[in-house]
Amino acid sequence: MSELFDGSGGIPGFLGAWYGPPDRPADTGIPGTDRLPPALREWYAITSQYIRPVLFNHKVFPADQVCEYDGVLEFCMDDFEYQQFGVALGDADPVVLQRVVSSDDLWEPWGLTLSQFLHALLVHETTQGARHAAAADQLTSDQVEYLLAPLRKMSGPQLFTTQYVGEGLLATAWPSTGTEGCWTVQLAARTDGLLTYAESLPGVKFGPGEWCPSDGLTA
Repeated sequence: MSELFDGSGGIPGFLGAWYGPPDRPADTGIPGTDRLPPALREWYAITSQYIRPVLFNHKVFPADQVCEYDGVLEFCMDDFEYQQFGVALGDADPVVLQRVVSSDDLWEPWGLTLSQFLHALLVHETTQGARHAAAADQLTSDQVEYLLAPLRKMSGPQLFTTQYVGEGLLATAWPSTGTEGCWTVQLAARTDGLLTYAESLPGVKFGPGEWCPSDGLTA
């Protein structure tokens, strides 16, 4: 993960590369952020510069809606309201905790610090919500290797799926449902031309990512 964000401007650099320059100045006086960990305060300030959405499936709550229950700040949920993410108070870069909303499950460590989680979430959402995208499932190992050849696996803890990065490219890969040994790959590109190499592989579908808004205001 660090190879994508360190030395390339962090989250502002990533957003600039995939979403263009900011639409407005950062709002550094957002109510409710003073009680939050530094990485989350930075997230709100940076993303406040964009009118367009930068998340499509998961939702980071507005700062004034981040509530504390039993020492855990609940800050993120998926759009199915199935799982929720939080952090314990006290640490500068705390480990993210996860629980299933509709159960009595306790909070469990997710394996990423807050800064790692926000980076990985942004990559995941951008890959699934890109305007220039391609996807294929039920792929053999050789086909996956071909599609991912221009990219490299990102280091560090993973979020939900294995993440890859290349020059102007992002990808996620995970085992296909129902067929052992087969894989699903989602590709995202800054421009359509970067995906032409995938046209030679049968079964690849081109078009906006699954979560791309209908107004097209994405990468």
